[in-house]
Amino acid sequence: MSYVFAGSFYSQYPAESVGDSSFACDTTLRNAQYDSNLQSLAIPVPDEEQPIVDMLDNQVFTLQLDVFNTAISCQAVSFVEIVGSTTLSLPMASCNNVNGVVSATIILPGHDATIEVTLTSIQLVGGFRLGLSGPSQSNDSSTLQQLSF
Repeated sequence: MSYVFAGSFYSQYPAESVGDSSFACDTTLRNAQYDSNLQSLAIPVPDEEQPIVDMLDNQVFTLQLDVFNTAISCQAVSFVEIVGSTTLSLPMASCNNVNGVVSATIILPGHDATIEVTLTSIQLVGGFRLGLSGPSQSNDSSTLQQLSF
């Protein structure tokens, strides 16, 4: 019986060119079709969407690194941005070391950045977590939600 169902289900592809189902109680049952609202970056943004695009372009991102179960100190953590063949040292916005957890944050220099994190200590590390956050913002017609990833 399952072979019959599988064969009937398979014959429902492509969904655009087949008729009603013969294997279901609801004969209009269709296989899922997926749609996306993603837009090509090559297409100019419509005027009504420009305010939210501008807010997204201007949103400042913060990168947070948490290192767990370790004896390293904040001085052992460094961040650099790699631009071509050069590296630029990035200052830490904050760094805390509490109960074996080091939490360091930096303000990202841009939305498209290659960041290298170096731990210069030979201490053991139990694990790490990277997070990305950005503040919310509103204007007359648009609201940019807070990013917390």
